[in-house]
Amino acid sequence: MNCLTQSNAPAYVGRHISCSRPRFHYYPLRVFQAGNGIYYVADRNGVAYAVPTEKEGSHGERIPFDVVE
Repeated sequence: MNCLTQSNAPAYVGRHISCSRPRFHYYPLRVFQAGNGIYYVADRNGVAYAVPTEKEGSHGERIPFDVVE
């Protein structure tokens, strides 16, 4: 299973990611970059939040995914 971070998010911009075992997010998530250069995901309800950095992701805020649509 992969985890989305600020460093690998550019590869998924404009795509939807999903997870076979969702934990805390409402999948599918749409990956996009805001004007400030930070990558975000928007859930199916339209709520957007920043993709964690690798350091932040080590504290449990990871965004796991295994399906790219």
